[in-house]
Amino acid sequence: MSRIAQSAASVQLAPSNDRIGFIVHNDSAAELRIKFGLGVTAVSLVDYNVAIPAGMLYESPFGVNAADGAVFGIWTIAGSGAAQFTEYETQSSYASLEELKSSLRIIDNADDTLIQLALDAATEAIDGHCDRTFSATGVASTRSYDPVRGRVEVDDIYTATDLVVMQNGIAIPLEVEGVSSGYRLEPYNAPAYREPYTSIAYNATVLTWPSLFGFSQRRVYVTAQWGYAASVPTAVKNACLIQASRLFSRRNSPYGIAGSPELGSELRLLAKVDPDVAVMLSRYVRMEVQ
Repeated sequence: MSRIAQSAASVQLAPSNDRIGFIVHNDSAAELRIKFGLGVTAVSLVDYNVAIPAGMLYESPFGVNAADGAVFGIWTIAGSGAAQFTEYETQSSYASLEELKSSLRIIDNADDTLIQLALDAATEAIDGHCDRTFSATGVASTRSYDPVRGRVEVDDIYTATDLVVMQNGIAIPLEVEGVSSGYRLEPYNAPAYREPYTSIAYNATVLTWPSLFGFSQRRVYVTAQWGYAASVPTAVKNACLIQASRLFSRRNSPYGIAGSPELGSELRLLAKVDPDVAVMLSRYVRMEVQ
């Protein structure tokens, strides 16, 4: 996450990078106009991609190649505000190429590309099965949420370090039980159970309740180190190795059937994660709070 001072001249918000998307929060009282894409070198008040109103944010489409290029911004007037830029880089697989090759007893490099594709696909399958990601960001970045019924459901937060909760441009304090009001992280004993925080509860006097015409004002901005844990859990890594091994072997059964009918070893491959993988991941599946 970076913060770039408001300017009435073209200013670079971020250089080119291998990212899957980004968010720009216009923390100023003036309109911010941005231009991004491969080969972009500047922006002007008449030549831009997106106009971001004061206090609002823009989230680029994820996975679009244009998001890889440099991002430039210009405000309609000078001032003391800023743009907050958060980018999302390509996720690494939960197990390494060397680990899977060792598991498969492969010593040459002929199939390295296919093996890495299997690892990447297994990682995405695990994320989809668990409805969460296990890659820690390592640095704090800002995401926005809408509060519902006294709490804010957030992506996994594995540490309270660098955590900041803001609404209407004001930082909300952490609650000190019996002393002062504020927000509190839930589940209460998440660290003791080696689990992340998944929601922020608050008192109606601390954060603004949702209102029909106050969408931009009720949104809560959370700066945190995102992820399930500081490192990938052992069970998740093993699950990735098993699922990736299965996907890599899938090339030898293009019609979804492995084995030989003549030898009685015919096996139809299931259109879901491996049963052993599902068992390994059972405690990591995120349940939606109603």
